[in-house]
Amino acid sequence: MNVTIKIDDALCRKARHKAVDANMSLSKWVARVVEKEVSAGMETPRTMLEMLGAEDERGFEEFLPDRKADLEQPIEFP
Repeated sequence: MNVTIKIDDALCRKARHKAVDANMSLSKWVARVVEKEVSAGMETPRTMLEMLGAEDERGFEEFLPDRKADLEQPIEFP
């Protein structure tokens, strides 16, 4: 579908440079940006690990307390 949009000249130049850097036409680059925005938030994580995992691939286990350490401590009575 062809769509006409009006963009400020300075913004259009910046967008065109981004498109060239991505080795795309301005039209294709704008379509990709719109596609990302439209689909953002629509994807739901499939597993609990995906929901809790960090971007650097650390899992949630790293943030859980070590319960064995608590069990191995001696109980002291006053």
